[in-house]
Amino acid sequence: MDKLLFIATGGTISSSESEEGLTPSFDAEQLLSYTPEVKDFCNIEGTLLMNIDSSNMRPALVKKIAKTIYDNYEDYDGFVITHGTDTMGYTPALLTYMLPNIKKPVIMTGSQIAMGQLYTDARLRGLRSVSFFLWA
Repeated sequence: MDKLLFIATGGTISSSESEEGLTPSFDAEQLLSYTPEVKDFCNIEGTLLMNIDSSNMRPALVKKIAKTIYDNYEDYDGFVITHGTDTMGYTPALLTYMLPNIKKPVIMTGSQIAMGQLYTDARLRGLRSVSFFLWA
């Protein structure tokens, strides 16, 4: 079975209600608990790298994501990153330059509705992300 590293960085997908509105608060294991069936078709381990709103994503933080992938490259068959949607287009663009010639799948996913909400799209997106990895 393939082994994946699930890297949580925050965003709406990992948010819950607070007095200030939605706030990133779920860690990687909490996010994975919403899709337990993923563990039926791959070995997946999670890590919380940061828990920020993606509007606060900066190149130095993208560098932390790249370093996490680089440091764990030999131990995993692929990587799934949760990310906020506001800056989701920028992070993978930077990662392509920070991780040149990478030969393993790196998939980024997020959601418009937080994982714990009734009509969330996060659960389906998370399952699709792992499925995309398995097809790669």
